[in-house]
Amino acid sequence: MYISILLTLLSCRGEKEKNLNSGIQNKEIEIGQKLITEISEEERNFWAYDTLLFKEYTSSYGNKIQLKGSQSRDLYRISTKSKKGFNKNFDLTKNSYIASHSSILWDNDNYLFVRYGCGSPCWGGKILSLNNNQGTRDYKMYLFVDSVKNIIVYPEDGEYLVLENFAINKRSKVKFEFCQKSPTIYNLIDTIYSTSNKSVTVKYISNDCDKTKIKDINLN
Repeated sequence: MYISILLTLLSCRGEKEKNLNSGIQNKEIEIGQKLITEISEEERNFWAYDTLLFKEYTSSYGNKIQLKGSQSRDLYRISTKSKKGFNKNFDLTKNSYIASHSSILWDNDNYLFVRYGCGSPCWGGKILSLNNNQGTRDYKMYLFVDSVKNIIVYPEDGEYLVLENFAINKRSKVKFEFCQKSPTIYNLIDTIYSTSNKSVTVKYISNDCDKTKIKDINLN
């Protein structure tokens, strides 16, 4: 009889300890999940798309520029008041990676240029029109840009380079015979320089893969 009562007491005690431990573990899981949720929410608010003003300045060209974004100062939007008095808002991206790899390279009387990273290797440039309705133009993997002459060079269809004057909306597309040993053309371009607002000279590694050649791209 005594042994039976003792076994019953030990069994009840074991069940209580098991339930208590289970309750503690469940509580720890609940607390852990709550903590993870709270951290994720905090990080989301810190990095995610937002339009908080974090920098304001006037450029050397007299354009008033406001940089807006998340609490982490990632660039999602640019607001401008040009020297000519035009007010504009430009939503650049809602991608947190691109926002964290975006910066203004230059502005002039009519345009503002934002360079961004989009991976490895991946980059691009956005030209924002400050005074007219041209809006935003995106040039992914561009090779050359000139803020004085308002021209940009970028690849197209593998073997072609395009020269564009974004002020007058004219472009010229020229085929190049690049070295075929490289999977991309980006390391085959030695130099690009502008000779006017309608012409650039490209020095590149040609299809013989040993020598560089020079070719001009001219707007018609």
